[in-house]
Amino acid sequence: MAKGSTKHLIAETYFKLAETKPMDKITITELVKACDISRQAFYYHFEDINAVIEWVAKERVEQAVSKSLKMNYSVESLQNFIEHIYHFRQIVNRLLDSDRRLEMEEILVKAVRQLIISNVQSKSDEIVLPLSQIELLVNYTTYGIVGVLVEEMKKPNFDAHKLAKQIIDLMQSDIRPPKSNK
Repeated sequence: MAKGSTKHLIAETYFKLAETKPMDKITITELVKACDISRQAFYYHFEDINAVIEWVAKERVEQAVSKSLKMNYSVESLQNFIEHIYHFRQIVNRLLDSDRRLEMEEILVKAVRQLIISNVQSKSDEIVLPLSQIELLVNYTTYGIVGVLVEEMKKPNFDAHKLAKQIIDLMQSDIRPPKSNK
Protein backbone atom coordinates (compact mmCIF):
# COMPACT_ATOMS: atom_id res chain seq x y z
CA MET A 1 0.00 0.00 0.00
CA ALA A 2 1.30 3.40 -0.93
CA LYS A 3 1.54 5.82 1.93
CA GLY A 4 0.37 9.37 2.22
CA SER A 5 -3.40 9.41 2.06
CA THR A 6 -5.91 9.32 4.88
CA LYS A 7 -7.31 6.12 3.40
CA HIS A 8 -3.91 4.45 3.68
CA LEU A 9 -3.41 5.84 7.19
CA ILE A 10 -6.72 4.31 8.30
CA ALA A 11 -5.88 0.94 6.75
CA GLU A 12 -2.33 0.81 8.13
CA THR A 13 -3.46 1.89 11.60
CA TYR A 14 -6.21 -0.72 11.60
CA PHE A 15 -3.69 -3.47 10.95
CA LYS A 16 -1.26 -2.11 13.54
CA LEU A 17 -4.08 -2.31 16.07
CA ALA A 18 -4.90 -5.82 14.84
CA GLU A 19 -1.40 -6.93 15.85
CA THR A 20 -2.32 -6.48 19.50
CA LYS A 21 -6.03 -7.34 19.60
CA PRO A 22 -8.54 -9.42 17.61
CA MET A 23 -9.66 -7.81 14.37
CA ASP A 24 -13.32 -8.03 15.33
CA LYS A 25 -12.71 -6.12 18.57
CA ILE A 26 -11.37 -2.96 16.91
CA THR A 27 -13.93 -0.17 16.90
CA ILE A 28 -14.24 2.88 14.69
CA THR A 29 -13.87 5.08 17.77
CA GLU A 30 -10.59 3.40 18.65
CA LEU A 31 -9.40 3.57 15.06
CA VAL A 32 -10.11 7.27 14.53
CA LYS A 33 -8.45 8.09 17.85
CA ALA A 34 -5.32 6.12 16.87
CA CYS A 35 -5.28 7.87 13.47
CA ASP A 36 -5.96 11.27 15.04
CA ILE A 37 -8.77 11.93 12.57
CA SER A 38 -12.47 12.67 12.94
CA ARG A 39 -15.23 10.10 12.54
CA GLN A 40 -16.36 12.18 9.58
CA ALA A 41 -12.96 11.66 7.94
CA PHE A 42 -13.27 7.92 8.51
CA TYR A 43 -16.77 7.80 7.00
CA TYR A 44 -15.63 9.88 4.04
CA HIS A 45 -13.34 6.99 3.05
CA PHE A 46 -15.09 3.89 4.45
CA GLU A 47 -18.61 2.93 5.44
CA ASP A 48 -17.48 0.57 8.23
CA ILE A 49 -14.57 -1.54 9.51
CA ASN A 50 -15.26 -4.34 7.03
CA ALA A 51 -14.91 -1.81 4.20
CA VAL A 52 -11.38 -1.08 5.46
CA ILE A 53 -10.58 -4.78 5.44
CA GLU A 54 -12.13 -5.26 1.99
CA TRP A 55 -10.16 -2.35 0.54
CA VAL A 56 -6.88 -3.75 1.90
CA ALA A 57 -7.74 -7.23 0.63
CA LYS A 58 -8.44 -5.84 -2.83
CA GLU A 59 -5.15 -3.91 -2.82
CA ARG A 60 -3.18 -6.97 -1.74
CA VAL A 61 -4.86 -9.30 -4.22
CA GLU A 62 -4.09 -6.83 -7.02
CA GLN A 63 -0.44 -6.80 -5.91
CA ALA A 64 -0.38 -10.61 -5.95
CA VAL A 65 -1.85 -10.73 -9.45
CA SER A 66 0.53 -8.07 -10.75
CA LYS A 67 3.56 -9.91 -9.42
CA SER A 68 2.32 -13.29 -10.66
CA LEU A 69 1.51 -11.97 -14.14
CA LYS A 70 5.15 -10.92 -14.53
CA MET A 71 6.11 -14.59 -14.28
CA ASN A 72 5.38 -17.19 -16.93
CA TYR A 73 2.24 -19.06 -15.89
CA SER A 74 3.57 -22.08 -14.09
CA VAL A 75 3.65 -23.73 -10.72
CA GLU A 76 5.83 -20.85 -9.53
CA SER A 77 3.47 -18.08 -10.63
CA LEU A 78 0.43 -19.83 -9.16
CA GLN A 79 2.42 -20.62 -6.02
CA ASN A 80 3.45 -16.97 -5.76
CA PHE A 81 -0.18 -15.89 -6.00
CA ILE A 82 -1.38 -18.49 -3.49
CA GLU A 83 1.41 -17.66 -1.01
CA HIS A 84 0.65 -13.96 -1.29
CA ILE A 85 -3.03 -14.59 -0.56
CA TYR A 86 -2.16 -16.99 2.25
CA HIS A 87 -0.03 -14.37 4.00
CA PHE A 88 -3.11 -12.26 4.58
CA ARG A 89 -5.55 -15.14 5.02
CA GLN A 90 -6.75 -13.60 8.29
CA ILE A 91 -8.14 -10.69 6.27
CA VAL A 92 -9.59 -12.97 3.59
CA ASN A 93 -11.19 -15.28 6.14
CA ARG A 94 -12.58 -12.32 8.09
CA LEU A 95 -14.32 -11.04 4.97
CA LEU A 96 -15.51 -14.51 4.00
CA ASP A 97 -17.13 -14.82 7.44
CA SER A 98 -18.78 -11.40 7.19
CA ASP A 99 -21.57 -9.71 5.27
CA ARG A 100 -18.92 -8.97 2.63
CA ARG A 101 -18.41 -12.60 1.64
CA LEU A 102 -19.63 -12.04 -1.92
CA GLU A 103 -17.30 -9.08 -2.39
CA MET A 104 -14.29 -11.08 -1.17
CA GLU A 105 -15.18 -14.03 -3.38
CA GLU A 106 -15.53 -11.68 -6.36
CA ILE A 107 -12.11 -10.15 -5.65
CA LEU A 108 -10.55 -13.62 -5.66
CA VAL A 109 -12.50 -14.73 -8.74
CA LYS A 110 -11.43 -11.64 -10.70
CA ALA A 111 -7.78 -12.20 -9.74
CA VAL A 112 -7.70 -15.91 -10.56
CA ARG A 113 -9.55 -15.28 -13.83
CA GLN A 114 -6.84 -12.76 -14.81
CA LEU A 115 -4.14 -15.38 -14.18
CA ILE A 116 -5.96 -18.07 -16.13
CA ILE A 117 -6.78 -15.79 -19.07
CA SER A 118 -3.13 -14.77 -19.20
CA ASN A 119 -2.20 -18.46 -19.35
CA VAL A 120 -4.77 -19.14 -22.07
CA GLN A 121 -3.53 -16.19 -24.12
CA SER A 122 0.07 -17.35 -23.82
CA LYS A 123 -0.96 -20.75 -25.21
CA SER A 124 -3.43 -19.54 -27.82
CA ASP A 125 -1.51 -21.28 -30.62
CA GLU A 126 -1.98 -24.65 -28.89
CA ILE A 127 -5.68 -24.30 -28.06
CA VAL A 128 -8.10 -25.94 -30.45
CA LEU A 129 -11.35 -25.38 -28.56
CA PRO A 130 -14.12 -23.04 -29.71
CA LEU A 131 -14.30 -19.72 -27.85
CA SER A 132 -17.51 -20.72 -26.02
CA GLN A 133 -15.77 -23.79 -24.58
CA ILE A 134 -12.69 -21.78 -23.64
CA GLU A 135 -14.90 -19.34 -21.72
CA LEU A 136 -16.62 -22.21 -19.94
CA LEU A 137 -13.28 -23.81 -19.10
CA VAL A 138 -11.90 -20.50 -17.75
CA ASN A 139 -14.98 -20.10 -15.53
CA TYR A 140 -14.86 -23.71 -14.35
CA THR A 141 -11.15 -23.50 -13.52
CA THR A 142 -11.47 -20.08 -11.89
CA TYR A 143 -14.27 -21.07 -9.53
CA GLY A 144 -12.58 -24.41 -8.80
CA ILE A 145 -9.30 -22.75 -7.82
CA VAL A 146 -11.04 -20.11 -5.70
CA GLY A 147 -13.14 -22.74 -3.91
CA VAL A 148 -10.14 -24.94 -3.19
CA LEU A 149 -8.04 -21.96 -2.09
CA VAL A 150 -10.72 -20.75 0.33
CA GLU A 151 -11.00 -24.21 1.90
CA GLU A 152 -7.26 -24.91 2.01
CA MET A 153 -6.46 -21.58 3.70
CA LYS A 154 -8.42 -22.74 6.74
CA LYS A 155 -6.05 -25.67 7.27
CA PRO A 156 -3.11 -25.24 9.66
CA ASN A 157 -0.77 -27.35 7.51
CA PHE A 158 -1.36 -25.34 4.32
CA ASP A 159 1.39 -25.77 1.72
CA ALA A 160 1.17 -23.21 -1.10
CA HIS A 161 3.73 -24.96 -3.31
CA LYS A 162 2.00 -28.33 -2.98
CA LEU A 163 -1.42 -26.82 -3.70
CA ALA A 164 -0.12 -24.89 -6.73
CA LYS A 165 1.57 -28.01 -8.11
CA GLN A 166 -1.56 -30.11 -7.60
CA ILE A 167 -3.71 -27.52 -9.37
CA ILE A 168 -1.30 -27.18 -12.31
CA ASP A 169 -0.95 -30.97 -12.58
CA LEU A 170 -4.72 -31.33 -12.58
CA MET A 171 -5.14 -28.63 -15.19
CA GLN A 172 -2.57 -30.27 -17.46
CA SER A 173 -3.61 -33.87 -16.93
CA ASP A 174 -5.47 -36.09 -19.29
CA ILE A 175 -8.53 -37.18 -17.33
CA ARG A 176 -9.46 -40.01 -19.65
CA PRO A 177 -8.96 -43.49 -18.23
CA PRO A 178 -5.91 -45.31 -19.58
CA LYS A 179 -6.56 -47.57 -22.56
CA SER A 180 -6.57 -51.25 -21.74
CA ASN A 181 -4.15 -53.55 -23.52
CA LYS A 182 -6.59 -56.19 -24.74
